[in-house]
Amino acid sequence: MNSPKKRMHVNIDLGNLTPVGDDDPLRIVPGLRIPLEKKKRELFVAKQFLCQLAERENATLNDIQINDTDPPDVVFDWNETRFGLEITELLPRKRRDKDAVIRLFRKHFEDRSAQHPMRGDRIIRIRFVNDHAEKLTLPRGLSGLVTEIEGRINDESLPLSIKIPSECCRVIHSICIEGVQLCDHPNRIAGSGPILLFPADDTALIPEDDIPKIVKLTVDSKLIQDVAKNTWLLVFCHHPALAGFENMIAEAFVQRVSAINRPTYSRLFYRSITNERIRTFELPAIPVRVQ
Repeated sequence: MNSPKKRMHVNIDLGNLTPVGDDDPLRIVPGLRIPLEKKKRELFVAKQFLCQLAERENATLNDIQINDTDPPDVVFDWNETRFGLEITELLPRKRRDKDAVIRLFRKHFEDRSAQHPMRGDRIIRIRFVNDHAEKLTLPRGLSGLVTEIEGRINDESLPLSIKIPSECCRVIHSICIEGVQLCDHPNRIAGSGPILLFPADDTALIPEDDIPKIVKLTVDSKLIQDVAKNTWLLVFCHHPALAGFENMIAEAFVQRVSAINRPTYSRLFYRSITNERIRTFELPAIPVRVQ
């Protein structure tokens, strides 16, 4: 019997879609905005989660605070008893590192645009040598590359390709400038400059292979650490590439809890937050053994 073939899923960042103009029927609707800074992010996620859980369970909830001596990350009063919440984020492998590289790349353009504004009816599309690699690096000579793009952005013969300097060839595969109608877009430089697109924002994964690995890397270190008695664990995901795989993720989470088989947290939760769709799973915890 032939085993079913595994399929690669590619999550396309909607910000990379080329807009047509103000009459374009496609509209990019921003999802839930979660702060980037770690402590603010944890507190935001904790408050949203705990408030909804308290309402569902008819519990009293008070005094949600960042814990300065974590773990746990957040402390709160639940039915007049002090509890802790340890929080960790589920992401495609190396996604945070890749996003950081892309943000630094984008910052070079924003800094240059602040000094020398670039026209807004242009798209700059930058491809890395391997957009789906687990690791991206900034090219050497990035300032010179930005200067080269700036010097060609007013060309009227479009689309046009930018010659990649030799010091950037190992990192950058191609750069293309295209024309576009003026319209709102989340990836505009400095609000009114050209639209800067990175296909590396897209995420490719094979769910059957990658999700168990992602869950293992995310939760194993949490499941073996020592925490106080009244502590819960919340694993949350805000990345759209993992949307639609909530049941598979929850199952992989349960398998890791069973494999480690160590009583640590009194309650375990997985929470998927993608756009307006929020799903929360409570997972079976390993009961504390009575000596």
